[in-house]
Amino acid sequence: MKKVVVYGVRNLDIRRYIETFLDENYRITGYTDGHYTRDILDGKRFIALEALPEWEFDFILLCASSAAAQWEMRRTLQALGIPSEKVIRPLMLLGKGREKEHADLIADIERNCRPGWNLIFGLSYSAWGVLEKELSRPFYNCSCPSLDLYYNFRVLQYLEKRERLAPMETALLVIPYYYFDYDMSQSPAAYEDGRPFSIWRLDDWHHYRKVSGAWEYVENYRMFGEKTVRYYRVPKTNGDDWHVCSDPDGTSMLGPLWFTDHPGTAEENKALFVKFFRKVRDWNGRPVLIVPPLYLNGLNGLSKAAFLKKRETFYSVLKALEPETGTMDLYDFSERFRGRREWFLDKDHLNMAGAKAFTELINQEILNQAGIGRE
Repeated sequence: MKKVVVYGVRNLDIRRYIETFLDENYRITGYTDGHYTRDILDGKRFIALEALPEWEFDFILLCASSAAAQWEMRRTLQALGIPSEKVIRPLMLLGKGREKEHADLIADIERNCRPGWNLIFGLSYSAWGVLEKELSRPFYNCSCPSLDLYYNFRVLQYLEKRERLAPMETALLVIPYYYFDYDMSQSPAAYEDGRPFSIWRLDDWHHYRKVSGAWEYVENYRMFGEKTVRYYRVPKTNGDDWHVCSDPDGTSMLGPLWFTDHPGTAEENKALFVKFFRKVRDWNGRPVLIVPPLYLNGLNGLSKAAFLKKRETFYSVLKALEPETGTMDLYDFSERFRGRREWFLDKDHLNMAGAKAFTELINQEILNQAGIGRE
């Protein structure tokens, strides 16, 4: 049981959020404040600020919404010698609080994934772009926005550990060309958007210590995760977004990952890729690699050049890994919808119309042609 002190007694909204959503593995042992000498709301145990260094606690939660107030609180605690790693903002309850928008993947696996089903892995391109219920064979979709190769492999390991794996016939891995350079745990934007929260139950945060401030998000997941998902009950869906990309042709810029190389991450991901293939085959599965479509007509010149460069690197990596993975079943659909604006939400994500077309493409050219899966 970890002990928590709440700093700030008057902000009723945040205080009640903390008291309501704090996990059972944490216990509030007292309240403190820089402006009051007692708990003016509930008369709970009050600790004078100057007594905090002698008090036993694991974390201090800042009960304040404004950045200025939080900064002043941190400055005060620093002057008292309180270590910065013990001071936490309730990020999941403040500002964007995007975590509550994401489904709990591991809980969904426990409820809905059946042993022996075919599986889909990947990130947003397959989470939103592949409609598993419209595939011609039974599939469970393990994809979530931003899931990198490390976490896809960890989900596969979890399925095995929880006896959700049985001899299967196929596992689709839907990944873009830049995927070997991608590590979600080292992406500040992923934490800001709440995306790692989808796999919070694994409590495995990989390289998060390399990202400034990521530890604070992780502690929030531990403190507030269970009661947040229980309260919001976000379903795992494909999005059902019918918006159409509005950028004029030739103007869209691909994201930063298309323009950068991360050699250390790439080497780690190559080893994970081999492990992923071997694990699927351990369960008699056929791993199928799919490169998802992009709206190539929408890209500007720099992005088209980056696309071609990443493609060249991607195929070079696959060729180098082939002695360890064996012959790969690869379907590259990156250019298949290059001019179908009506099927794209943005430059590289399909809307619902595009998801239906992509799903049917998988049916026709992969599942039905190859006879993969169970009736």
